Amino acid sequence: VADIYWAGNTGLMGINRFDSLGVKRWSKIFSLRSLSDGSSAVAYSICEVPGNGFIVAGGLYSAYFTFEPFLLRLSEEGDSLWCRKYSPYGDAKFVSVDVVGDQGFYVGGMACTGRCNTLLMRLTPSGDTVWAREQYLEGEQGIFSVRTTAGGDVIVCGENSVSMWQDSARLMLRRYGRNGDMLWEKLIGDYRQAH
Repeated sequence: VADIYWAGNTGLMGINRFDSLGVKRWSKIFSLRSLSDGSSAVAYSICEVPGNGFIVAGGLYSAYFTFEPFLLRLSEEGDSLWCRKYSPYGDAKFVSVDVVGDQGFYVGGMACTGRCNTLLMRLTPSGDTVWAREQYLEGEQGIFSVRTTAGGDVIVCGENSVSMWQDSARLMLRRYGRNGDMLWEKLIGDYRQAH
């Protein structure tokens, strides 16, 4: 088990790892300022890479009040193996990450260029982009959870709302194939139901 904490506007991000009894195994602090113009790192998701460390997903919050998505790859002991940001997706961040066996990662979140849209990417084990999908629906939307199926497809869960400023939304579920084609989509509820 690991938890992530944010050290304010210092550009620092901390990660603690605990064993199954809740005993801290290690604690690390990372500076991601080298990736952008004095930004702060905000991590939203961490996933274990079986037998091979961790992958952390989030957004770099810049001095211009926008986000850029990033991934941080860690060893089993929490040492940084690589860190990358992903552009050009406007004001974007990764909110969820999941492992695709030994073939890489799926990451999901949102990209906002006037309105927020879902952003889903498949990446190699070294973080290179295999494919990226931005999907548009009426209103604002984003992906909050990404899960890999046994067959290597990906299921995403998020929301679709009239506006990011209104407290009403529909639950959005989508399934994508390994090649990035959307196989199906379900919108559940209506805009009048609060989430």
